[in-house]
Amino acid sequence: MQRNANFKNRTEAYDPRSSSIRQQRNVTRPRGASSFGLESILVVFLCTISLIMAGSLFYQLTGTVGGKGDNLLDGSNLIRELNDHHTAKPSLEPPQFSPRIPYLPVFSKILGAEGLIEDTLSNGRPTIAGITAILQTFLSALHDKNMEFYRNKSEPKKIIRTYFDLASKHLSPLEAAYRGKPIFPIREDDSIFISLCAFREHLLYDTLRYAFDQALH
Repeated sequence: MQRNANFKNRTEAYDPRSSSIRQQRNVTRPRGASSFGLESILVVFLCTISLIMAGSLFYQLTGTVGGKGDNLLDGSNLIRELNDHHTAKPSLEPPQFSPRIPYLPVFSKILGAEGLIEDTLSNGRPTIAGITAILQTFLSALHDKNMEFYRNKSEPKKIIRTYFDLASKHLSPLEAAYRGKPIFPIREDDSIFISLCAFREHLLYDTLRYAFDQALH
């Protein structure tokens, strides 16, 4: 009888319907509710930050540039302006800027590349187009060799040796022709040289506009 009484007491102690368990649940329920509330607040906060960042990025990509309403996603205004400048008749332009190389598309073929390279290396008439043609010739030859290496599973030593051979063939003549002297005349009109390093930077156009707007002449 005593054993049955003890078993009954233990059963009541763990009976979900007992008052002690109900009191314990009443005590622990607010803790769970409080934890759930903090998690909800944290999730809402993170979602809000994400929306703000996404909105800021969208504004940067679709906003106006330079106060003239140029849409960066479209790019038609920028291309039109570059083409207009490219086809405009030069006034008092230094000879090294002629002929003008096309802005777009990237790595477009330069007309008369062989003659421009010859003028730049041997005839003392260096131009931007001639130097660009030299670099394009080197990159094109390097690309062809890389594809050949990929197909033939070439050894690393052969790849490195070929790279140095191509550099010596296409780039060393330019180095030798102008070693120890400037390629183009150095200007003495208090102008400065600005080098901007950018790769598909969506704010580059705005930076260039601001730089030219701040220039004195």
